[in-house]
Amino acid sequence: MAPYCRFIRRRLGAYQDGELSPGARDRVDAHVRGCDACRAELTSLRRLRAALVIEPGDPPDAVWTAFWPQVRTR
Repeated sequence: MAPYCRFIRRRLGAYQDGELSPGARDRVDAHVRGCDACRAELTSLRRLRAALVIEPGDPPDAVWTAFWPQVRTR
């Protein structure tokens, strides 16, 4: 990995969160447009963020019915 890619990758989280100064954001944006590896890393970060905001549903009653007996036996 090129040294500048390491520099950029350390800033991708802040870039994604909108925490970079306008100049830094422009530099990261320009690099990501031209670097497939860093663009792929940014895509992975975006997928991770999307997965973290998914609200899990409530488990069915059968899960709770089985849960407590297992807790008691252990």
